[in-house]
Amino acid sequence: MFGMNQSNTLSKPRVPIRYRIVRRLTSLKYNYRGRDRMLRMLCPLAGRDVPFETVWRDIRFQGNLNNVIDYATFFYGAHAKSELALLERISQFLKARSIQFSFLDVGTNVGSHALFMARHSERVLGFEPVEELRAKALRNVQLNGFDNVEVLDCALGERAGETEIFCSESLNLGCNSLVPRFVPDNST
Repeated sequence: MFGMNQSNTLSKPRVPIRYRIVRRLTSLKYNYRGRDRMLRMLCPLAGRDVPFETVWRDIRFQGNLNNVIDYATFFYGAHAKSELALLERISQFLKARSIQFSFLDVGTNVGSHALFMARHSERVLGFEPVEELRAKALRNVQLNGFDNVEVLDCALGERAGETEIFCSESLNLGCNSLVPRFVPDNST
């Protein structure tokens, strides 16, 4: 995904110019009418392999525009910004009261919440049973040098045991589930 240049150092991939221009427009503070429609029209999420690296709040993130979460991270700066804002406020509340805490990221996926919380909590413990997603999360943890983040190879459930995980075939890799019917019904 990320190639080596002539001096054998990691080189950043080149994102097409159209994507970079649209990214500038979607990152404006003003949320103008039609922004999301314009984004979907000019840069559709079509499964095309487009690796990228971006920085948001001093957190480096490598992703691929063929994944819904990475797509949102590239064009909007982060996936689920309102959730991250809430987590930040909760962590500020706890820190103001000198309460140390750990963050549990159940269903870590590519690690966007774990990366964000690595700067706000003493420890981050992620749970991601899908190897491809766990590898992406761990790559991003390593890219940022976070030593307080661990991503375990397991899912959480109401009882101990082994079961099958049903993986989404859509571009939304966050639709994996332990429930067979959940994946086809919610993979959009």
